[in-house]
Amino acid sequence: MAGTQWRVAVLYLTISLGAAPVGAADDPAKLFNDLYSAEARQVLASRDKADDVAFAAKVLEAARTITDAPAIQLYFAQKASDFAENAPEGYATAIDASRLIAQADSKQRPAMREKITKLARLSFIKATVADRAAVGAGLVKELSDAADEAREDGDAGEATAYLRQALSVATQLKLTEAAEIREKLEALTSAAAAQAKLRALQERLLVDANDKATAKAIVDLLVIEMNNPTDAIRPAERTGDATLAANVAIAAREVSSWTGPESLVMGDWYRALAGQAPAHAKRDMQERARVGYARFLFMHSENDASRTKASLFLRELEAALEDKPGPVVNTPTTPTTPTQPTTPEVKIIPPRVADLDVDADVTFDNTKAPYVITGTIRVIGKENVKLRVAPGVEIHGGKFNLQTKGGLVLQGEANKPIVFKNVEIIQDLHGSLNAKYTVFENCTFRKGGAWWSNWSSRWTFDHCLIHACKFPKLTEVDYGITITNCTITFMTFPDATGPLRHNLRKIDSCNFAGCSIPPSIVLTSQQCNYFGCTFVAGAKYKGKTAITADPYLFKSKGAPPQTLWTPVEEGAGAVTVTPSMRAYSNPKFPLKPNIAELRADRALVELLFD
Repeated sequence: MAGTQWRVAVLYLTISLGAAPVGAADDPAKLFNDLYSAEARQVLASRDKADDVAFAAKVLEAARTITDAPAIQLYFAQKASDFAENAPEGYATAIDASRLIAQADSKQRPAMREKITKLARLSFIKATVADRAAVGAGLVKELSDAADEAREDGDAGEATAYLRQALSVATQLKLTEAAEIREKLEALTSAAAAQAKLRALQERLLVDANDKATAKAIVDLLVIEMNNPTDAIRPAERTGDATLAANVAIAAREVSSWTGPESLVMGDWYRALAGQAPAHAKRDMQERARVGYARFLFMHSENDASRTKASLFLRELEAALEDKPGPVVNTPTTPTTPTQPTTPEVKIIPPRVADLDVDADVTFDNTKAPYVITGTIRVIGKENVKLRVAPGVEIHGGKFNLQTKGGLVLQGEANKPIVFKNVEIIQDLHGSLNAKYTVFENCTFRKGGAWWSNWSSRWTFDHCLIHACKFPKLTEVDYGITITNCTITFMTFPDATGPLRHNLRKIDSCNFAGCSIPPSIVLTSQQCNYFGCTFVAGAKYKGKTAITADPYLFKSKGAPPQTLWTPVEEGAGAVTVTPSMRAYSNPKFPLKPNIAELRADRALVELLFD
């Protein structure tokens, strides 16, 4: 290990143990100068910009390891960015440093978004003819991601600007992403128009509080076009329509609180609203109606007319959401002669794949070497398409874009797990991932597409190892997750929003190690062990019901976690966290993975693997 790297490692351990000198811990600039001043002077004096890039990469790597001292991490990341920007070859490092800055300091997120996209544009401008398409695709991704972040932060104007830039580049390069970006842009434009219309209606209602027609128009706008029944409660009460007010109040509650009759009412109401909804809002209304009927059928076991009606309407909605003709309710059908069922052809994927469009079921079968994906595997079929991976298969690199029709099915076995390494998995509304006995290393799980509803993308992990992976966000709208019996290592989790214990927000019987954990993840999880994790501040609890958690904690890092869990929003239920005195007997991952960061730590291996 080089001298400087050794000193950084020793310093990191010292800070972690709480024994760092006060001056070093409190003054990031002094610490940086103590470690790097001589080398930094040499780099600045050199005319070779490759020295700047190499030095920036070294400082950034040090910044990534200093997770227990945010101020120091932030300063080191900024220094890495400053040096990396001195040469086009360093733009990628500067972008990575900017991402780390945004993670360490949420207030800098907008500035870092702008900086990242600026560097990506410069890379595109300076790219050679041979590299222009690949660099341009990278720029489009950065702009699209920036738009998603800006939308999440509530800045529709900034999101629209990023999407227009992305569309311009994607169209110029004739990228397939152009269609998706165009959809996102249209959805944002519709949302901005709805916001402007809402402001005008609200101002009219302020002039005349008894204007029932305006109140009804506000309710229609909020419920149908904006899919926001919560904010429609008070306007609905002003309409004088008791039935409408009651429906809005039910719709605003968590689905898990609906009774059987209420679920049927919601199915019927939203199905009717779908018939009058504009094109961009129709799917949201259909999805809510589908949820209502599905919950009714779950709660209502009696085989009566109500159940028959709900079943027929549910099939009709599921067919509509899949963009294929469904059964016509109350219309007799002509008997047909049964035909012999045919087995659909299943395609086999070659071991090295660039870009590939898939319109039918495919299988990644066993090969002697890992599959290497250098581009994007994209589902384009009009019917539901399954991408299946056989036990023992390894897949390295690339993207799986499931869009709205794809389901990625990873059914490994205890002694033959599937391995995904450096893979980005993208799914739109109605896509899904179901994984069992799968190792995910440095993977990204991303919600894509322009359409969204509650729990838009569905991610299910069971008996998996998830190492150093990334969920860009865990909003109620975009992500439904079910993680059970898993081993989760060295991940930084974003805050989870929405109901924290829901069948699509579930983390049970898992072992976490070396992770960064906000309160919402602790409050979501049940019977989980946390080994050497850092607990960070996050959003206050907003749920109306009281919630309890009983995590097992072992050698936690950073601030005492108990001080981070209890803050709640005004009017929210109480939070009670009582750490378990003993570790839970959660399943260990059955095999030691080929991941150096994990295998090198014998204590961690003993805790996490059989």
